[in-house]
Formats: sequence, structure tokens, C-alpha cells
Amino acid sequence: MIKYGGSEVAKDWEEEFGFPITEISVRGMWILVKLFKHARGRCRSNKAMDNWLSSTFTGHTFKEVPKKNERTGDTYLGLEINKNDTTIQK
Repeated sequence: MIKYGGSEVAKDWEEEFGFPITEISVRGMWILVKLFKHARGRCRSNKAMDNWLSSTFTGHTFKEVPKKNERTGDTYLGLEINKNDTTIQK
């Protein structure tokens, strides 16, 4: 997740919402920035972030899951998000 940067965010945003992130309204950007700043101030560990996200976005469950880099074989912690019967891991 640490290498998830601007171009990846823009691509995923457009795929999910159907419009470029550059077209977000000023109020929408204000909400996103406020959310990011709040998370940065409250969450000093990944577990704290998972707990905060789960309480903020009710109905979703966030947790770290062990992942393996296919190229190097190294292990790292990835993110898993669940809602109802839908799960995504990155």
C-alpha cells in the first residue's frame, strides 16, 4: 500500500466512480482531505487504522493479512476489506 501513488489512485478512482478524480468538487476534496488528516492524527499503527476505519465505515471490516511477494518471496502485511459476502485484498 505504501507504493500506491497518484497514478494508481487516479486509475482506481475513475474505474470505481466513472469520472476522473480531478473532476471532484471542492466540497468533495475538502471531505477527503479532512478524512485523511483525521486518520493521520488518530491512527499511529496499522491496527489503530483498521479499528478506526471499521468504526467509521460501519458494515465494512478492515484487517491486515499476510501476503507474499511473488517475485522476491518476501512476506508483508496487505489489507483485506470485507462487506457482507464481498472481500477484496491488496
